[in-house]
Amino acid sequence: MMITITRKVQLLFDCDKSELDAMYKKWRDWQYIVRKAANMIVTTLYTQDQHKSFFYYTEDMKLKLADVRKDEDGILTMSRDNTTYQLLSRAFKGACPMGMLSGLNTVVCATYKKEAEDVAMGKRSLRVYRNTIPMPVRSGDISNIEKLEDGNYRFHVYGTWFRTWFGKDLSGNELIFDGAQAGQYKLCDSSISFDDSKIFFNAVFRMDPTPVKLDKKRELIARLSPDAPIVFSFRNNEYKIGFPEEFKHRLEQIRAGRKRAVVSAKYNKKGRGRKKRLESVDRYEKYAEKYVQSKIHMYTAKLINFAIKLKCGKITLAPVEDGLSKSFVFPSWSYGGLSDKLKYKCNKYGIELHGINKKTKKSAVPE
Repeated sequence: MMITITRKVQLLFDCDKSELDAMYKKWRDWQYIVRKAANMIVTTLYTQDQHKSFFYYTEDMKLKLADVRKDEDGILTMSRDNTTYQLLSRAFKGACPMGMLSGLNTVVCATYKKEAEDVAMGKRSLRVYRNTIPMPVRSGDISNIEKLEDGNYRFHVYGTWFRTWFGKDLSGNELIFDGAQAGQYKLCDSSISFDDSKIFFNAVFRMDPTPVKLDKKRELIARLSPDAPIVFSFRNNEYKIGFPEEFKHRLEQIRAGRKRAVVSAKYNKKGRGRKKRLESVDRYEKYAEKYVQSKIHMYTAKLINFAIKLKCGKITLAPVEDGLSKSFVFPSWSYGGLSDKLKYKCNKYGIELHGINKKTKKSAVPE
């Protein structure tokens, strides 16, 4: 079974400084078109699903979503999957690469089909895409991939040259790109997105699970605790991952920094809008979230390493303890976040991930 991972890598435009503004404007315009096109696809598909409720049609109106060339009762001049692509082609051909719109059509249609039943049942609303939507990049549209002397990569996509910026590369992205070039991993359809003024490549790789000898009968039980970010038990022995002091200390630093920024904001120069004056305050809003996400990745990686060392083929997540919401960790860290980060790491090594029902909490988790 192949597993899929996504790595977010910063990109830089590989062009002259005089062309940077034009490049940023071109890709920003494409993102605006992608957002508009995605909403057009969703609206079209939803309208097609609701066409039978349009009572104001004539009685002889055919109401079957099928190609008229294949079904005499059909009302479409082409297949339904092709209707949205032709819509985008007529509206945006020449203004945006059709490869990007084709990839967008595939992704949005697949997402709509998964959610259509829940939308019809009222369990969720119809998806709306905003300006932060990533721009799809098909793997076949990425060409001339080459490694530079500084360890970064350079490639060409939709008439633009990019080069990666791995930085400190604590996640080992360079090794994954090296493996893709060597044929160990497969670079799949990916996307490019903006985060403020920076541009990122959301690279999707497909790979085989790492072979590890594990015993499926051995079980490691992990849970959140006020005593430590993660506590796990194995054969009636408990172990702690991380220290509450380091986690709490950093969050307190971020809160104190934000408080100082709020106090000093009133002395900032006026006349350029409220958003500009509070720019230093808004910067702290994401600091805590990024720190928590980074720590979750680090702690879950340590948990997986312990499971491999103990040859455990199963990891079970205990339910959240009563009263944990009052501790330092719960406002920023949740059971769902821990589960999401563990899921793909377990798939990589073939470890089974399970949850525990609250009714079985006392019997499953040692006190």
